[in-house]
Amino acid sequence: MSRGRRPVKILAPVPYVSAGHTPIALVKALKYDEDEGLDLTIENAVKPADAIQGVLDGKGDATFVNTSFCIFYRDRGEPMRSFFGFVARPVRWFAVPQDSPIKSLADLKGATIGIDFPDLLNYAKAALADEGIDTERDVRFETLPMFPIEKEQLTSAVQSGSIQGLFQYDLNEGFFELAGIRLRRLPDRTLQHLTPASCLHTNDNNLKARPDVLTDLGRAVARATLFAITNPEAAIRHLWRVVPETRPAPGEETKTLKRDLAILKPRLANQRRDGSPDPRWGGITAGEFTNWQDILWRSGGIKARRDPREYFTDQLIEGFNQFDAKAVVDQALGEAVSAAAIS
Repeated sequence: MSRGRRPVKILAPVPYVSAGHTPIALVKALKYDEDEGLDLTIENAVKPADAIQGVLDGKGDATFVNTSFCIFYRDRGEPMRSFFGFVARPVRWFAVPQDSPIKSLADLKGATIGIDFPDLLNYAKAALADEGIDTERDVRFETLPMFPIEKEQLTSAVQSGSIQGLFQYDLNEGFFELAGIRLRRLPDRTLQHLTPASCLHTNDNNLKARPDVLTDLGRAVARATLFAITNPEAAIRHLWRVVPETRPAPGEETKTLKRDLAILKPRLANQRRDGSPDPRWGGITAGEFTNWQDILWRSGGIKARRDPREYFTDQLIEGFNQFDAKAVVDQALGEAVSAAAIS
């Protein structure tokens, strides 16, 4: 650890931080952690369950996963708590090929639906149940690749017709675009209200013992997210520099950049704060957690209703926003990261 800087560890719920989670890597790449007096370690926990358990066991300070996990784990009596709204807008929806006769969620009756992450079935099923679908008899879910995301495996299931619908994820959207497959989003009255889509989570003991560290970490993540939104290409090149697994093979830079931007840009659009119930960086509200709790209750995913404030804290949000946003934007706009820097 560097002298004078406080250690903090993020447990990444993936094998490595890739394009869709670029702002996490930027905290180190842009040395925003050092600016905040922190010494950040990003440790790859491979999958969400391991990252969450590591945070609960005190092996890490925070992880970034879907908001529903906090409610699931709290329902089991685990002291997990959200403290930073990371992805403000919904990242999940049902989609079908553009020329599909399916026009609504109710029309999915009898369909096979692809899903890349079965742990999130509870709220997929709740959205269908709200439209009169019996999710045990009327539809079938088929698991598709989750990570690493492989375009061919994802797209071939749609092209072959082996699935008729998709529980789509924003990080996959670009792959279908690059493959020339046009998908149509089905309207719903449930998923569109589930915000924030993901959060930074910690445990109750860490929140009580290290609120200053979590505040400074959240501020660094906010700065990194703003940088990425302002200059996505520079952000991707920084990702390549600090995460070796993401670097393009020789001669593949243009192709890899196109792919990574196709993944990152839809996610960054969902990380924008304008129009959110609390538009500040990291904002979370009780109403948002009430919406999440309601759908998970209806789907049978949780056994009890709680005061929504048991799931999150909004006490650190003001501190997340105490930085010079113009300086970050100016830094991002003024930066040209050359290919030679990726080494």
